[in-house]
Amino acid sequence: DSFDFSGITKLGPIPKYMALAGMIIILLMQERSKKNPILRVLLGAYDVYGVTSWLSDVLSYSRLLALGLATGVIANVINMMAVMGGDSAFGVIVFILVFVLGHTLNFFITVLSLSSSSASFTRAAAGLSRLFRQQTSMLKSKI
Repeated sequence: DSFDFSGITKLGPIPKYMALAGMIIILLMQERSKKNPILRVLLGAYDVYGVTSWLSDVLSYSRLLALGLATGVIANVINMMAVMGGDSAFGVIVFILVFVLGHTLNFFITVLSLSSSSASFTRAAAGLSRLFRQQTSMLKSKI
């Protein structure tokens, strides 16, 4: 019934040292364009802190995946409920009502849930846009 995390202890201190090595590499290798070594280390420390936003983005996209799966299950249940009316004229009316009302509510619940995710998507798109502009300016300077 509970999760078994005993396999993690078999690895010993290796994951901790790997994370520490990654932090040190980010700390020392970021902002290499700056000549001041103190500024480089301070900006590297800021970038180490920025790693937490990656975890935040992964969790946000996992939530979007769960939302998509839940929406699909709800839609399937609505379809099954709509068919329960039978083949009569009353069944067709029940089908139309349950189908339209159920899927409309499901749609609005999804839109409401997705509105909170637009901020993280906008932040990711802005970062990609900035990276693209940097890369194109570097290519133009080499040509």
